[in-house]
Amino acid sequence: MMSYDSATSEKHNRIYSGNQDRGSQSILGDDKGEDGFVSSALREANTDVLRVATAKGGESAWYWYYYGSIGRSPVVGGGDIRAVSKKDFYDNWTATMMVASPNSTEDAVYIPWGNHLQKISYDGSEINRTLHPFVFRNLHLVLAIQQKTRTDGM
Repeated sequence: MMSYDSATSEKHNRIYSGNQDRGSQSILGDDKGEDGFVSSALREANTDVLRVATAKGGESAWYWYYYGSIGRSPVVGGGDIRAVSKKDFYDNWTATMMVASPNSTEDAVYIPWGNHLQKISYDGSEINRTLHPFVFRNLHLVLAIQQKTRTDGM
């Protein structure tokens, strides 16, 4: 399995990975002190997931699919790919960074795109995108970073 990215939810003791072909897997990390414990891997999102992050204090998992959609699911009760809400935002095979909101009560991630910082949030029923007021001043540097992080160039 080839992993592109990983994230953790320490609150719920899960490790998430963004993988080629296998989507996102979550691994429950509580061995309860048992010798020979083997953790089960739950499929959280199908197909290629380029980026993964956890937000809202470890309560939600976010996925950036190779075809440009951003997905989100609750961390608790994982392993149900039907629980993922998705929305198309970006081009195929392009992914920059995706980081959780610094506000641990907010169900959102931030993505640098062009010269803007985009906020992708979940309002309880759908995923929305807004522009953060921050604007990157050096657009040439931002474009160079985006070109370097294009997954089809790796």
